[in-house]
Amino acid sequence: ALSGDRHSRVMSMLNALRTAHEAAAINLSSALVRTKSAAAHAALFEALTMPNPAARKAAAGALAEIGGGEVMAALSHAAARDEDFEVRRICSALIQRG
Repeated sequence: ALSGDRHSRVMSMLNALRTAHEAAAINLSSALVRTKSAAAHAALFEALTMPNPAARKAAAGALAEIGGGEVMAALSHAAARDEDFEVRRICSALIQRG
């Protein structure tokens, strides 16, 4: 039941990211990082592709905290192709920071 509760919380946070403003998106993404579960990390990758640019920016920062090759590939893709200039700028800065 505990893992089901965690999954439910992750899905709730992911759903909230769809319409979150900047500050809420940052808080939600940070909470997903702290969850330290595969589902939470997958949710951040999904948020990086959401229509909401606030969610994409926050997810990029949160994913950078996790790090790794898959994260860098996703950030590189967003830095090159995201429709929002700020998302591209943030992803580029996170990549340079390493």
